This record gives sequence, structure tokens and C-alpha cells, in this order.
Amino acid sequence: MTTLLNSTVADGATVRTMAAAGGYSIVGTDARRRRADGGPIRLRTSGATGLWIDLGALLFEDETGYLTVQKSTWSVLSGPGRDGTILHYDYERDKEGYPEAHLQVVGRLPGLEACLEAVGRKRSRMQHLHLPVGGRRFRPALEDVIEFLIDERLVEAKPNSKQTLERSRTAYQDIQLLAAIRRRPDKAIEGLLDLGYKIQESVTNRVG
Repeated sequence: MTTLLNSTVADGATVRTMAAAGGYSIVGTDARRRRADGGPIRLRTSGATGLWIDLGALLFEDETGYLTVQKSTWSVLSGPGRDGTILHYDYERDKEGYPEAHLQVVGRLPGLEACLEAVGRKRSRMQHLHLPVGGRRFRPALEDVIEFLIDERLVEAKPNSKQTLERSRTAYQDIQLLAAIRRRPDKAIEGLLDLGYKIQESVTNRVG
């Protein structure tokens, strides 16, 4: 994350890690949120405009030994404080009541608020809606958030940023693909058979 940010839209960004209770690890721009140094990262913008990004994730090792995200948040802010939040992409594993992977946008839309109030929603602002974004396996990556900021000309990107993002995103997608295959090997076999591959079943005996 540190390399990705400093290669594209930030200067001097640092993403930290620390151990947490219960075998978890915290990764983020303000990993020691309890509280110490760190915090949202200032992005490269022109003139008097300012944008910050705040990253945080809670990780654990699953039963098969793979590093797994319990929850994560990628936030874009108009200032270094939490009250400047513009939008945030969240992922919360096994969350009930709304999609695990979702987008929340901070803003006012009277027509929408009237609809939410009419159906009895106590929290009736746009920011209280959880817009689904691809589910557990195909949720947006940090690279997608950075590309959005570049394409909308909200930040000043460094040279070759698009190529850097594409390489990094491909690596992330490959990891997600392998995870999907581990969960659904039957579909992987089905896809390979459709491509003309022959599948030979083998059994590996593990000793110890």
C-alpha cells in the first residue's frame, strides 16, 4: 500500500501494521488508532484544494493458513479529520443487515431522504445507505479508488500511474481468483473442461 500510494498520488505516505488482540493484525494509515502517530494521507492536488485518503484493515489467518481480511475501509476525505469524509468503501466479513462489501457516500439529497423517512427509516441520510459493490470476492480494490481519483482529475497523478495501478490490481485480482478457486474447485474444473483441458484427479498423501 505504501509503495502503491507513493508511486501514484501521494508523497511520503506510510501505511503501518501492528498486532492486535485475538490473533488479528491491523494495517492502515493510522494503524495505532488508540492513539499515536499516523492519520489520513494528504494526496497530490493542485491549488488550494485538498484531498486525503484514510486506509484501515483488520486481518487474520484463516484455518488453511491464508491471510484474510475481516474488515477494511478506504475513505476519501476533504480534510484530515473524520468530519471531512466524502465517501468510503467498506468490507465487513459475515456482516448481517447489509452487503459485506459496500460504498457509502456522504451528502444531502432531499428527495431520497423523504423516501427513506416515508418507509420508517430512522437513519435517513444518503450516507446511511450501503450500496453493494461486488461482494466478498469481487469487491473494489484500493487501486480502483485511486484510479477514480485520477480519472475524475481530483488528484495529480505521477507519471506511469495507470500502468502501476494495472500491475498492482492484476496481482490483487489473481489472489482473489485463486481464493475463489479454492472455495469452488468444481467451477474451476468446469471452466477448464470448457476450454478443452483434460482433468486428471490425483491424491496427495501428507506425512506428519
